[in-house]
Amino acid sequence: MVRLYIREDEGVPTLDLLSVSQDATVQDLIDALQEATDDPTVYKPQLKPRYGICAGCVDNCCRQYEIYPDLISANKIAQAKNLSLKDYTKKHLDRDKDLYFLKFSGKPCPHLKDNLCTIYPFRPIICRLFLCTPMTDDLENLRASVSYMGESALIVELLKTGLLAPTYTYKHRLKNLKKDLSTKYIKPDVYTLRAQQLYLMYKKNPFLKEKSYENIYLKDCCPTAFWEALLDR
Repeated sequence: MVRLYIREDEGVPTLDLLSVSQDATVQDLIDALQEATDDPTVYKPQLKPRYGICAGCVDNCCRQYEIYPDLISANKIAQAKNLSLKDYTKKHLDRDKDLYFLKFSGKPCPHLKDNLCTIYPFRPIICRLFLCTPMTDDLENLRASVSYMGESALIVELLKTGLLAPTYTYKHRLKNLKKDLSTKYIKPDVYTLRAQQLYLMYKKNPFLKEKSYENIYLKDCCPTAFWEALLDR
């Protein structure tokens, strides 16, 4: 289970984690954020007038932001379009060698039509976890950890097809991370956290084995120290 609450942070209503259980799943986090999305009393700065529900918002986030699909959503979208994952990637995803994650080609989202999502049942995890309400660092980092796992799982799967440049490999990214440490661009504690996250993304990624967000545990998406800190809240 994941429970959220609103607290004041320098006068701004901010969404924070109240509690998270050891057996909480990605779907639990999605459901908790969906409750905030549908709660008209939750502050949403992109809405006019600041409070309300996200449904029907004219300031559509899909028009403003680039969308990075995860493996589960990409497989479902490809299946709905009667395409293999490889063919869907060729036709609809930007896989430039300088990107960190793959993204939908074009902006706004190519699956947006008349301000409505045409792939809503299969929308990516990054969309399911998005909310314009300010969030604490812990909640933002939890969202990011889950999104990164799903998005990197897509990369790991597509590396088998030969579609992606060597810059997407674990070896290349670990080399860059070590370079950042040696040049003191990042501190040792940051390196340790990022190296563990990178290892999880490529070597222990739960999104590679599961087809549903309900079967993926949040603890398997997070570096150990970060997860233990969340449990101790």
